[in-house]
Amino acid sequence: DANTNTLVKTTTTDINGNYLFDKLLPGDYYARFDLPTGYNFTTPNVGNNDTKDSDVDNSNGPRTTATTNLSLGENDRTWDVGLYRCSMIGGRVFFDDDKDGIFDPNENGINGLKVYLVDANTGVVVTSLFTAVNPATPSDDGYYKFACIKPGMYYVQFERPGFLAASEPFKGGNADKDSDIGHENGVNTTRKITLLSGDMILNIGAGFQIKATMGDFVWLDANFNGIQDGGEQPVSGVKVNAYNMSGSMVSESTTGYDGHYMLDGIAQGDYYVKFIPPANFDFTAAHKGTDPVDNDVDGTNGYGTTRVYRINAGDALPTIDAGLVNSVLAIEWLNFTGTYNGSFTELNWETGVELNNDHFEIERRHESEKGFQVIGKEMASANGANSQHLYNHDDLDVNLGGIYYYRIKQLDKDGQYTYSKVISIKVNRKPVFNVSIYPNPVDDLLKVEITVGEETELEVRVFDKSGKNVLTNPFGGFKKVGKYSELLNTSILAAGQYNLQIVTNSGIVNKQFTVLR
Repeated sequence: DANTNTLVKTTTTDINGNYLFDKLLPGDYYARFDLPTGYNFTTPNVGNNDTKDSDVDNSNGPRTTATTNLSLGENDRTWDVGLYRCSMIGGRVFFDDDKDGIFDPNENGINGLKVYLVDANTGVVVTSLFTAVNPATPSDDGYYKFACIKPGMYYVQFERPGFLAASEPFKGGNADKDSDIGHENGVNTTRKITLLSGDMILNIGAGFQIKATMGDFVWLDANFNGIQDGGEQPVSGVKVNAYNMSGSMVSESTTGYDGHYMLDGIAQGDYYVKFIPPANFDFTAAHKGTDPVDNDVDGTNGYGTTRVYRINAGDALPTIDAGLVNSVLAIEWLNFTGTYNGSFTELNWETGVELNNDHFEIERRHESEKGFQVIGKEMASANGANSQHLYNHDDLDVNLGGIYYYRIKQLDKDGQYTYSKVISIKVNRKPVFNVSIYPNPVDDLLKVEITVGEETELEVRVFDKSGKNVLTNPFGGFKKVGKYSELLNTSILAAGQYNLQIVTNSGIVNKQFTVLR
C-alpha cells in the first residue's frame, strides 16, 4: 500500500515469468521485487510502450516501481521488470617485442595502462580502469576486466604509452593471443562488440610496439611553384591524419603556429597522410623539388592525401609536407554514393555550381590492389551555372568478391583537378577463377591473364595433342586474390596443338592453343 508502506500481498513468478496480484481494493500501490541470485535490474521506462518496458525505477525505495492508482474494477497488467545477468569484457595488454601482433610466451604484459569502455551507440565512456596483475595468476601482467556490464553494444579504447604504438590487429589466428586495436571507432579503439546477458568476452587484447613518427610542415605557397621558398608563411590549425591500408585513421595531429605537426604512435607498416585544408584553400603542385622542401600531397589515396609510405619501428619521417594556395574550386562536391546491385556497381554523384569544369574520371581500387586505376570517364554538364548537377556511371567489371574503393577525379579545362571523397562497397560473390590467353595461334610468347577470386595454389602443365606432358609449372605457386599476367614461352615447342591446364584448389581450367612455326 503506497499510502502506508504496508505489505499487502506477495507472490512468485511462474515458469513463464508471469505474476499476478488479484482481489486488490481500490487505492494506491507499488510493487517491490526480490532479485534471483546473479541478476540485475535493467534500465526502466525505455521506449514508448508501457506493456514492453521495465518499471523498476526505485521510486519508492530500492527494487520498487512508481505508485499506481487502481480504481474499482481496474486490471493493470503493465508492471513488468527486466533482468539481466552480468556480462564481462576483458583481455590483456602486452608489449609486442617482435612486432608480429601476437602475444608470445617471452613477451610481457603492460600494467598501469588506462582502458576505457565506451557505449558504441552514444560514444559516451561507461567506465574505465587500469591494467594490473591478474589476481588469479599473480605473475600475469597487463590484465583488465570490466565486470557486471549491462547487455548492449560497446567498444574498448586503450590509452597509448608515449613511446609505443598499437600493433597490427587480428594476427596469428588465435583470438586469445592477438591484438584487437583496429582503430575502427577512433584512434586506439576496437571494433564494436555486442554483449548479451551473461556473456563473458575476455580476449579483447592490445599489443603495443616501439613507435615511429611522421611529420612535418604546412606552408602557404605564395608563388605557386610547389617549393618552400624563403619568406613564405606557415599555416597553423590544419588537421593532419595518418591512415593504414584498410582506411582506418591511426594517428591525428594539427599544425601549430609554426606550421609544423607530428603524427605520433605509428606502428610498423604502410600508411598515407591526409591533410584537411582551411576553407578556400587548395594544394599546390606536388613533387616539384627535393623531398624536404616540396609538396607531397598528390591525391594518390583521395583528395588531400599523399602516396603510401613504408614505416619501420623507430622511424622518424620528417619530410611529409603540404603546400597550400588560395583557391576557388571549380565545383562544389555535394554527394557521392555507390551500390552493388548483384551484377554491377552503380555510382552516383552530385555537384553544385560548376566553373571551368571539363570532365570526370572514375577511379577504382580493389582491396587486393595497391593503387587506383581509371575505369571510366564522364563529360561535365553543358549548363555549369545550374545549382545542381547529377552524374552516374556503372562499373560492369566487378569480378572479385571483397571491398572495392571508388573516387571521382574532377578535371578543370586548365588541367587543375580535385577529388571526391573515397567510398567503399562490399561485394559478396562466389570465388571466381578466370583464365584468358592470347595471341592464339602463337609463335613466341603466349600471354596468360588470370583472375583469382580466392587464395589458391596454382599447378600448371602443358600437354601436346597426344596427351603427353611437355611442360610442368612454367609459372604458378601460391596466389592471393587479384589479377595476374604471366608469359608462357612457346618457342621450345614444336608446331601443333596444345592444352594449357591450370589446377586450383577449387577445380581445373583447360585452355587450347596452337603453336605456329
